[in-house]
Amino acid sequence: IKYSISNWNPSHDMIKKSVFFTGPRPSKYNYESIDYKRIKHFAFRTIQNTMEKGYKFYLYGGCSDFDLLTANYCMRLREQFGYDIKIICVLPYEDFYLSNHFDDFWRLHYINIVNKSDYVVNPSNTKNYTGGSQYMNRNKFLCDNSSLLIAFKPLKSGGSNNTVKYAQEKNLEIIDTSRK
Repeated sequence: IKYSISNWNPSHDMIKKSVFFTGPRPSKYNYESIDYKRIKHFAFRTIQNTMEKGYKFYLYGGCSDFDLLTANYCMRLREQFGYDIKIICVLPYEDFYLSNHFDDFWRLHYINIVNKSDYVVNPSNTKNYTGGSQYMNRNKFLCDNSSLLIAFKPLKSGGSNNTVKYAQEKNLEIIDTSRK
């Protein structure tokens, strides 16, 4: 692991140009039951459209699948088209990569993506898992420091749905890729 924890305290103008992502872990839904290829394509095009509209800051929560997929898309678009963007990983706790949320494939993917992020933030200021409030702190940080949410919300409950509800309460613009 190469990354170090940063402070990222965006101004109001930066928040207006910030996007974040949320979606459930792969163990929470059945890939076969949805047109995931179409959703991935829509997410890619949506991210590119936000870059073309001038969004500059892309925050992701570091979980496997949708978070890492969208962070990877941001990195690819920046490399291929030269978009002037910053990618911010927001962890629930510092040693999150050691959690049981990751099998070996996702852990390696996670480490690669996080190491390429411009900032790595830990709003809970904790090294190890101490409880579910760390996830809530991370999700609130994502909402409180963004103006747009790109979500994959195939389920009726869980952390991603709670994050979407909080984003709605904050009157953020929300694009739900599972409904396209």
